[in-house]
Amino acid sequence: MTGRKRGLTEFQRVLSSPVCLWWPDECPCLDNLVLWQDALLDDERTLTSEEVECAEEVIFYTCACAAHRCPDQKIKEYAQRQYVRLTVRRIAQQQRARPCQ
Repeated sequence: MTGRKRGLTEFQRVLSSPVCLWWPDECPCLDNLVLWQDALLDDERTLTSEEVECAEEVIFYTCACAAHRCPDQKIKEYAQRQYVRLTVRRIAQQQRARPCQ
């Protein structure tokens, strides 16, 4: 149990930090952005609808995190712009999906 508590404490420390403590070498947000940027720019690759849906989710949450915690100002500003666009898009999708009232 001590290991689990220590792991949780480390996770809590990371979550409570105002900046990403993993930047840049261990930052999963940076890894996700690079991964999907490469995948979406690859003319030889055909993505399934499931992969596109997964990419949309991962990119949304990645931008949310980077917009909030990235210590690199250029990437933080990029993530903030993308997060706003993706949020507006999600809201519009939810409104279209609602049944008529």
